Amino acid sequence: MAYDKATDLEQIQADVLGTSLANNSKITGLNKLKTNVQIVLRAINEINTKLQSVLKKADQATETATEAKENAAGVKEEAKTLVQEIITQKMTEIVSGGIQNDEFYCEDNQTVFTLSKTPADKDNILFYVNGVKYTKEDYRYNEADNTVEWLNVAADEKHPHPFALKATDVASVVYMSK
Repeated sequence: MAYDKATDLEQIQADVLGTSLANNSKITGLNKLKTNVQIVLRAINEINTKLQSVLKKADQATETATEAKENAAGVKEEAKTLVQEIITQKMTEIVSGGIQNDEFYCEDNQTVFTLSKTPADKDNILFYVNGVKYTKEDYRYNEADNTVEWLNVAADEKHPHPFALKATDVASVVYMSK
């Protein structure tokens, strides 16, 4: 009998063993094993394909996370730069014109001083006479005519040591302007 090696392998095995193909439990078991191996190999290939897909997605996620981290670092640096620019701008505004120092060469018994600009905050006006800073009880700001009035001219509880300004005195009013 002539066999085709590629297609009749099971028949060759049955003839060598001297048994019929259908009745040979070894061949039947071998066929089942062969089928099971094929099923397992298909499952392994399917798992491998899915695993490759998951790994690819993990790589993409890692790249995205790295990119996001780099973008966050860039935004953080931009924010630092922006904050620094705003601080610099505001400080420049304050230094270059926001702070006023109106200086007055007093006349004898002078009590009213007209400011050159309007204060941004009437509660943050500083009053000096000959370089000495006085408390708010010693002067008052009048919004109506944009003046500061010297109050320390009468003896009372607020002004236990009053004095009148003289022509030799220099008064200064320091404030933030609008």
